[in-house]
Amino acid sequence: MNLLKAYRERRREQQTEEAYRAELESINAAYARLFNTDDGKFVLDHMVKMNLAVPVATKGDDLLDIGVKQGRANLVNEIIQRIEANKVGY
Repeated sequence: MNLLKAYRERRREQQTEEAYRAELESINAAYARLFNTDDGKFVLDHMVKMNLAVPVATKGDDLLDIGVKQGRANLVNEIIQRIEANKVGY
C-alpha cells in the first residue's frame, strides 16, 4: 500500500467525506503550487534523478541501505502522485 493511499484511509476514518476531500485537495494544490515554480521543478527533477532513476538495491547494500533508498523513492513518488492528483482534482 502506498503512503498516499494509507494517509487517505487514515484521514477518512477521522473526517466526513466532504471535509476529507477538501483537505486532500488543499494539500495536493499546495504541492502542485510549490513544485510548479522554476525552483520547485528543478528540485523535483533532482530528486527524481537521485532517487527514482537509480536502482534501490545494488550489490553490497545491506537491508538498512535498501530501506533508506526505498523510503526516499517513496517520498518522491508521493510528491509526484500529489501533483498528478491535483491535475485531476483529487
